Amino acid sequence: MPAQRLCHQGVIIDSTQMRYYAVPEKLIVLQGLLRMVIGDIEHGRLVKARQLALIVGKVISFRCSHGSVVQVLSRAAQHELGKAVYYRGWESDILLPASVAVEFKLLFTALSEFDGQFIPHAGGGKSVELLKIR
Repeated sequence: MPAQRLCHQGVIIDSTQMRYYAVPEKLIVLQGLLRMVIGDIEHGRLVKARQLALIVGKVISFRCSHGSVVQVLSRAAQHELGKAVYYRGWESDILLPASVAVEFKLLFTALSEFDGQFIPHAGGGKSVELLKIR
């Protein structure tokens, strides 16, 4: 059955607005995980490497609907995770610095603002809006 708005792998594809959106349930899960890890950082609790990897993976999975801001606002966490896994392995516990909490707080507030990225034009990978400017 033809549709102009469909969900595929956690992303809503809206062909009337030519935008990608995140599934609301997926946003709620990510917000809960971010809230939890921010609390751990603020209280000086250790975070398991595998738990941080799960959170970073979920954050990056929003790239399609939220753009590259998710990569930028998870950079400190990616760095700390990579460092811990390289030196101590996947079973390590990580004491995350405040910079991770700062980035995750910004990401938490940006989740609703950046939802709805333009679908790139099939011709050259550029968004429809960029093509109109030329």
